Amino acid sequence: MAISRLQAALAGVTNELTFAAAQINFDFTLIKCEPPEEFRPLGDALSKQRKDMAECGTPHVTAKRLGALFEGVCPTTPHLFKAYSSRVSEIAEAIKQKTEPEPEGSIFAEHCGFDGTSIWAAATSSPTALHVQLLACMLARVWKAPEAVSVWVELVKERRNEIETQWNNGDALPYPTMAAAGQSPITRSSLADWDASARSWLRTADRIKVKEQNQFMLIIANLSIPISHEMTVYSSVISAWRSALESVESIISGMPQSVNSGPSLLALSSWHLYPDILVVMRQIVQHRFKDRLVAQGGTLTVGLSRKGEDEPRGVFWSLSLAHMSHYGFPVKSESRLDMDFSRITFDQFVQAFCSGILHRSRTVGLNTFAGARLCISILDSLNRAANSTSTTELGDQLQAILRNSCHWYNLLARAATAYIEKENDPGDIIHNLIRIGRRRASVGVVQTDKSLSFLDRLDSEWLIQHMKSVDDRISFLRRLSLPNSENNPWSSLIVFDDGLGPDISGHRLMGLATAQPVPLAQSQHSATSDSALGHQRWIVRQQSTVGSNPTNETTHRMRLEDSQCLRSTHLGFTLPPSVIAANPSLHYRQGLSRHVGPTTYRYHHYFGKPELAAVYNIPSPTQCYRLSGDIGISDIWSHWARSGTYVNREIALACVAHFQAGFDIDPAALNKVFAIAYEDSIFVAMNLMCDPLESPKPHELKQIIGNIGKPGLTLMIPPDEPMIRPRDPSEWRILSTTDFNGKKENHFTETSMHLTFTDYYVPLILRNNRQLVDSQIYMLESVVSMHDSGAWVGDIDILKLLKDKRFVRLPLVPCRDHKEGWKMNGVLSAENWSDILDPPLTSQR
Repeated sequence: MAISRLQAALAGVTNELTFAAAQINFDFTLIKCEPPEEFRPLGDALSKQRKDMAECGTPHVTAKRLGALFEGVCPTTPHLFKAYSSRVSEIAEAIKQKTEPEPEGSIFAEHCGFDGTSIWAAATSSPTALHVQLLACMLARVWKAPEAVSVWVELVKERRNEIETQWNNGDALPYPTMAAAGQSPITRSSLADWDASARSWLRTADRIKVKEQNQFMLIIANLSIPISHEMTVYSSVISAWRSALESVESIISGMPQSVNSGPSLLALSSWHLYPDILVVMRQIVQHRFKDRLVAQGGTLTVGLSRKGEDEPRGVFWSLSLAHMSHYGFPVKSESRLDMDFSRITFDQFVQAFCSGILHRSRTVGLNTFAGARLCISILDSLNRAANSTSTTELGDQLQAILRNSCHWYNLLARAATAYIEKENDPGDIIHNLIRIGRRRASVGVVQTDKSLSFLDRLDSEWLIQHMKSVDDRISFLRRLSLPNSENNPWSSLIVFDDGLGPDISGHRLMGLATAQPVPLAQSQHSATSDSALGHQRWIVRQQSTVGSNPTNETTHRMRLEDSQCLRSTHLGFTLPPSVIAANPSLHYRQGLSRHVGPTTYRYHHYFGKPELAAVYNIPSPTQCYRLSGDIGISDIWSHWARSGTYVNREIALACVAHFQAGFDIDPAALNKVFAIAYEDSIFVAMNLMCDPLESPKPHELKQIIGNIGKPGLTLMIPPDEPMIRPRDPSEWRILSTTDFNGKKENHFTETSMHLTFTDYYVPLILRNNRQLVDSQIYMLESVVSMHDSGAWVGDIDILKLLKDKRFVRLPLVPCRDHKEGWKMNGVLSAENWSDILDPPLTSQR
């Protein structure tokens, strides 16, 4: 039986009912239920607009229809409802306390605040709608937005087919369920908005429960558990949903549970409920959360299952999605529940980026920590200089730099301090950030042809060039050198100019020195691990500075022809015979084969200035890594970075799109965009958020906790031609005839600005876009309107207005000789909007 026949049958049944019974034939989605008492704090914390939408708008209709459609699918869960309502209310109150509200007159005042719309819509609809909202959180947690929306579309379609089958079989069905199935399908855009609200809530709640959430996700990362073994969307999701509700209901009520599948773990992470967890590995490890909402005894026991070669790590879910694209076979998709390591904090980003800067400047060789100490020393020097010259112009400049926490050098020094604090803690994540920063240095730090900057002076070549003596250069390179992974002290050597000028043929003579202390054994048989260690140096002619060498440094004479071999070191070199002859221990050095002569090992330039002093090494496997995959930045960013363009609003917004959502958008495409909305945040050009008298920098943005109820990344643009109220001929009676008296008087106290949206909502197509049904970037026409006492005055493009040459910021100069009754001849006082819209053509008295 087709859905159309079900619709006709419903109509026929209705016609046969009595008048009294027929009164129930109304749109059931208009019914509003009283939410459970535990949800009241959530409702009080919601903004008025979101609460109204949740109770009467599209979110309420979606929640009501989904609740009716899936009526009877899930078990009753009274304990879970009580715990979940208490948790969301607790989070809502915490958000309200931590978030500063936007000023009442702000154009974004109606859109700020957390998004709990889907939760309140479900709470005021039905218990089943609450179950559906819990499912929305589960899907938003593990799937990206396009996949999650595709799952919802397929769930709705298959559930309607299931209801049709039950109708054909004569099964009893509730009227709302039949009505929900008989109505037109829930639109994809409504399902996308439903998913976006749940996604925004998750991000906000994660920020409030960050400690518990991170601990929980770290536990999950060590597991290998599937959420479901089924690939069919409907059966897989429904079974996981039911399993999660049943197991969490038992845990919350105090019944211990043991699981070998992932639904309950996914549910707990999505609903922010934290029972004590017992992980059965080689040894039993208990993680105590002490969540007050979990009754005593509600412990979750998880066993480690054996991980196959092709099986992903963590809690994972595989589905075959048939509604991902307009054309083609179902797309096999796989997702994993773990911490989102693709997202890092700004401090972590700075730590990785500064590691790349230090590496690219070639200051520190392999030792980032040596470069960090150098940065900290320079900061200390700047502080001393600022204090000693506090009354001079230079002191003022240094003080301004040191007070600005966002100055690039303060960011670098802060990252350097973090490096040093965790230098002896190899398990800290900062070591991973240092490594990724170094590996991405070639694409993250762009070379320019500009004049020598401060960072160029951290370059080891620049420093070596400005050192006075050979010993200083050698000592500097030794401090920066590290042994290779095989701990072989002969893996690195220093080639240096002896500093005594050219020989009789006009060529410089090069010497050789050890970079790491080596055994000082004088014979092959005494070359043991217990031998004394020290540095060695090989020179052709006697140096006056040799006597200043540290203790245990031995100086050898080198043949002239051996020194000449070291001149063209840009091609690398092998150990000269005179060096090998003086060091029998080279034949038995650790990590090199005894069957291969040491002269076959070629040293390559590592860092330093080859003409004066540089380190050369034998590359080890750990140094010859190759990064797989696409590690480069897009051509868009590369072109901008190399152009040296100053960071403006377009580039700042493009950075937000990249770091918040992972989209690479050409800044040129954002020339009209004044704000970006994504999940639980709105990023607005500061020009729109401050007094017009202020002059914020072009790249300044303000982050507002809130959203506009749209899925994906929304780019807000003004209309091409904003409208203004036409002149009203009858307003001539209220035009001002008062001369300006020089007083600051506000005649526009009833003026307000409002933000509304038109139906212009189109996707932005990127070069690498796949032909998916759901786009993730949209351009939304957003109108900033001016109202006076509730009446519309006109729409404005604030960014365009601020660029207009007619917009001038006058300095605030106090009037010294103002007298009562003084007037400015020819200047009228603007006291209403009619004066602004219908100004005088010339000066008038």
